[in-house]
Amino acid sequence: MIFPDDLRPGDILEYNAPDPTDALIDLGTASDVAHIEIYHGYGLSVASRNGIGVNIYQFRSDGLKYVRRPVRVFNLTLADAWFYDGIKGLPYGFAGLLEFVNVDIPCKGLICSTLADLYLKAGMCPMFADDFPAGKASPRDFKLTREAATIWKAAV
Repeated sequence: MIFPDDLRPGDILEYNAPDPTDALIDLGTASDVAHIEIYHGYGLSVASRNGIGVNIYQFRSDGLKYVRRPVRVFNLTLADAWFYDGIKGLPYGFAGLLEFVNVDIPCKGLICSTLADLYLKAGMCPMFADDFPAGKASPRDFKLTREAATIWKAAV
């Protein structure tokens, strides 16, 4: 088990839970990671949670599979400035899940991996190459990026 005291702002929290949304994401991305949150500090994480939307939430360990730490220094001040300037409070972007099966439908909300990608970029800590389409990362992409190192893995 990992505890908030072991984490740093910017750490990538990779989850999978036995629910229909995660099962759909698993199928569409061929991965054991279906949800991404970014650790904020003080027992909190930045996330777009299914059915709830974009906010800062209490850290949760249920369903946590991996914790990855960015290799670059994360700037929490810059990331939060971006977050509080119109991103916080957006709805969860259910239509965005269709991107994982190559269907692009515009939506007003954000899915978890899009939020994580943009939040880390705002904090001067991009996870993907410049030519990677902005906001198009899947949870699987966060598991595979070389811009972060796994610091914790759930026991099987």
